[in-house]
Amino acid sequence: MTLDPDSSRFNMRKVKKLPSGLINLGNSCYLSSVLQLLASAETALIDHFSRCGVIGRELADVLTEINEGSHLVRPIEFIKSFTGSMGFFSSEQQDAHEFLLALLNLTLETTRSEFQSSLASMESLKTITSGTLKSSQSIFKVRNPFTGILMNELICLPCAIKKKPRHISSLRIEPFSCVTLTPTSSCSSVNEAVYKHFCGPEKFSDYLNYLKDGGKCGLGAVNQKHPLLLPELLFLHVSLLSETFMKTDQRIETELELSGPGYRYKLQAAVVHVGANGFSGHFICYRRHGRRKSWIKCDDSRVGEIKEDEILKQRAYLLLYQKDA
Repeated sequence: MTLDPDSSRFNMRKVKKLPSGLINLGNSCYLSSVLQLLASAETALIDHFSRCGVIGRELADVLTEINEGSHLVRPIEFIKSFTGSMGFFSSEQQDAHEFLLALLNLTLETTRSEFQSSLASMESLKTITSGTLKSSQSIFKVRNPFTGILMNELICLPCAIKKKPRHISSLRIEPFSCVTLTPTSSCSSVNEAVYKHFCGPEKFSDYLNYLKDGGKCGLGAVNQKHPLLLPELLFLHVSLLSETFMKTDQRIETELELSGPGYRYKLQAAVVHVGANGFSGHFICYRRHGRRKSWIKCDDSRVGEIKEDEILKQRAYLLLYQKDA
């Protein structure tokens, strides 16, 4: 007896196994879209979240369940653990960016303590300058895949131009886990916006630097940025709303790759908000999956393959980039 090529049994063998969708529990598209965003980077995040207490372990289990693709996911146990600690979940409209930050904050206390220990091991913040950045890389070690370290060095403008011994007015070093990008007329793409955030100097024409001896060192200053540590997973939040909570006309074009001095990233997932304002709407996730890293669209319980070109047409609200080896 031969198997009929047209039978459903034969065709099922040919169907690719996609990640599972999530059941909408009442305006929970923000939750579904962010979980799909995180699930796209399962390899890097599962081990990390599994070490972050009950909520982290439940989150790790949900991400694994999504990527197994065997059935629709109803993340009740995760929601119970999450709301029991934070009281976040409700059936009202919620923001995907705020929910993402809440999940990343699960481990920020550990990150902060390690960061403070790194600072305490240095004799002075002044020892980190643009000439010693390479040696400082080993000082900042963060045990999660999505936290980086950025330094802001405020320099007197005449010193910065003439390259003479610099008068550094201030030196600020801080960790980051999700970067907010604001669309402007001079910054039309994600690659440009990320470069400006991490490396682009900022001029302050009305800044007056006073020296220790009582003198003045020119009018104006430059804030020179130095990424001391870039994360394996780069989360980006694109600001879409005006002060009135209506969407603006300014856009930042989504790109499949980011590159700059010392970094190269590949787009892993994007969350899109459908709607005219921040009071209502719907969240959808576009993400990679499988060994061939093809693209899928995740709209709550509905999951299906799409072409890569569809991603570039979207006006993304959240983006996840992974370091390109």
